Amino acid sequence: TAAHIALRDHGSKIASEAWLGATGEVGDIALRADTLRLSDDGAISITAARDPAAGPGAAPKHWIELTVGRLDLADAWIGAATSGPVPAANIRIGADEARLRDGARVTTEARAADAGAIEIDGGWLWLKDSLVTTSALGQVGDGGDIRIGSRQLILDGGFLQANTAATGAKGGDIEVGSQALIASDGQLDVGNPTRLDFMPGSGQNVIQAAAPGGEQGNIVVAALDLDIAGALAAPGASMILPLPPLFDPCEELRKTHPSSLIDRSAHTGLPATPSQPASVSLLDGGRLERILARDAPAADCR
Repeated sequence: TAAHIALRDHGSKIASEAWLGATGEVGDIALRADTLRLSDDGAISITAARDPAAGPGAAPKHWIELTVGRLDLADAWIGAATSGPVPAANIRIGADEARLRDGARVTTEARAADAGAIEIDGGWLWLKDSLVTTSALGQVGDGGDIRIGSRQLILDGGFLQANTAATGAKGGDIEVGSQALIASDGQLDVGNPTRLDFMPGSGQNVIQAAAPGGEQGNIVVAALDLDIAGALAAPGASMILPLPPLFDPCEELRKTHPSSLIDRSAHTGLPATPSQPASVSLLDGGRLERILARDAPAADCR
């Protein structure tokens, strides 16, 4: 527990590990802070590398729990991994603001068992060229479940994946309960049955629970505001520039159907045509004279 926690550079980590041949269990990790920043391959992790001879395969699932005001991950990771027949730990994150960027990842992986679950709650969650995954990578094991309860989810080259590679296994279930989901460039691939590889800078936004040779996981996106059509304009996008509001009164009068912009409120407004007086509040005689003088030339149009 601290006001600010920062892990920078490769090798900077908070970790619980059980090495190959260990007979004991890994532990749990709990962090509470106002700000938590990880960068340059800094890590928070639980890793279990056990072989079948090391003890019982089934083990109680452990967890990483983060409760922070602001979470900032840049080229860093929060993860749980197992290489033996032991389920990967779960990850629970509560953050008012959570930003993952530059290849940052929150992951659980298992090579001979089920992947752990990931739950993220709080304010907004922004994945910029980053990923949240729960993957079973071996010949057995289901993908872990993912639940996103952040109020706003922003995918800007972001991946949510709960995949499994095992034949006959099941992908994890994904539930996005955010109030708003925004996808950059109006692009979002949901439920693709083929496992997609994350490529930094590709701009792809993906939500999938693929299970080649097995059962795909269920995906539920319950966002009240699903903005994937006009979310973020791509750099260099052409914008329509409005014409200046000024026009030649005579040119307008020559048109069969002249355009007009009229405010029909009680005291103010533009005239329907250039030859008509404006319906403005005339608080002084000088203003009336100016309006009449302005409209006079319109009658002399040739």
